[in-house]
Amino acid sequence: MEVELWRIGDSPAAPKFNIVSKPNDWSRSLAQAARAIDEAELSDTRVKQRAYWGPFHQALDQAAGAFSGGLKPQPQSWMGYSIGRTGFNLEA
Repeated sequence: MEVELWRIGDSPAAPKFNIVSKPNDWSRSLAQAARAIDEAELSDTRVKQRAYWGPFHQALDQAAGAFSGGLKPQPQSWMGYSIGRTGFNLEA
């Protein structure tokens, strides 16, 4: 943002905000890449990993502990869970 001060006659100065930088297509291309990964054919290992996290999240929800399994199961070997304090997470 760029700020200019404008004055008409004897009026008090008023700010005028000008946009100097705008978002580019980076966020859109990142979302498309993530979607492509989700839609790509998964290896047997990735399918098993995603299949593991679904029941794991259900068990967390049934335990009704300090954190829930309300995350989307991912085809990866780990998942991270926020415990309600900035910068503190549990990793499984």
